[in-house]
Amino acid sequence: MTSAKKRAPTVKQLRVAKGIAKHQKVPLPEWVLKDRKACKQFIDFCQRNLPPTRDQLQRLSDLGEVTGFIPPDDVVERQYLTFMWILAVEHVVLVTEYPSFVWEEGPDDRAPTDAMISYAKLLANEQGLALPERVQKEKAACHAFIRHCLSLQPPTEKMVEAVDSYLEDLGVIIPEALLMTKISTKLLLKILSRLKDFQKGIGSELP
Repeated sequence: MTSAKKRAPTVKQLRVAKGIAKHQKVPLPEWVLKDRKACKQFIDFCQRNLPPTRDQLQRLSDLGEVTGFIPPDDVVERQYLTFMWILAVEHVVLVTEYPSFVWEEGPDDRAPTDAMISYAKLLANEQGLALPERVQKEKAACHAFIRHCLSLQPPTEKMVEAVDSYLEDLGVIIPEALLMTKISTKLLLKILSRLKDFQKGIGSELP
């Protein structure tokens, strides 16, 4: 009987695996580059077992002093989850400290499309914001305004329910303020999903 043909890793898998190897300053094993399953196991193993860096721990401490947010121990033990936690907390800090749209870049001669302006108006109405004149005339400003509005969007009810379900299953506690926006909640869901994977034993060993 012939063995099943191995599938090559996806582009995303290779990017993540190469990023891990580069960050750790180690060569990437040849088998990781050739087999999708092996590549996934390599990523899972690294995300489960690599400890946070000194810089990450310092950043966690700094953010904790500012926000009072304390991550679960299972997060602090892992470099990948620490990275995701820092991103989530930094986003909450950003939208809390800078809720208003500010655009100080130079003028942009390109005009936004009608679709961009319509979308910007829709988002402005959702957030109860006035639409700045530059947003209606400059493409770069319009892009920035749209990104700003999206960063303020609250999570959906389904996302919040998913977080609650994970927290109940995992028995961990997280600051409710991390559910402030859709972006921070997505990051939190990635953290909790990985914790659930690790609880099941995923990433416990290399192939």
